[in-house]
Amino acid sequence: MITAVIEFFALGTIGFYALLFVVALIVTILEENEKGIWATITVLGTIGVLQWGIHIHILQGIIKSPGWDLAYCAGYLVIGIVWSYIKWISLVARALDDVGVLERDFVRAVAKAQLDNPQVVAQAIAEVGTMADAQLTDEPVTA
Repeated sequence: MITAVIEFFALGTIGFYALLFVVALIVTILEENEKGIWATITVLGTIGVLQWGIHIHILQGIIKSPGWDLAYCAGYLVIGIVWSYIKWISLVARALDDVGVLERDFVRAVAKAQLDNPQVVAQAIAEVGTMADAQLTDEPVTA
């Protein structure tokens, strides 16, 4: 039984690559949900199981071919930088959309008010602040 499991997950087999795919999927899901410590534990646990449980000597491979390992690390960093840039751009785009909505609400509130009366303008500004607070808390906005 144990021999069959070890043979299924042997380096280069379909089982090995399926295991790596599942672990990568789990790590990606954990990272996207900002559970970084669990992603790290998953990776370290997988390396431990491969190293000592199935006897795939990962650490010896790293010692024997440091050039390839450095190349993989450099590639990983490049991919991470590009992914971070893409996520940052999407975050900024969403923030700009939110600012546009708040700006539109402000202009509508001021347009409804009597601009010659400072108290009415102050009240319109206060209403827009309430609308902004409602949008940040996902409460329904009433105009």
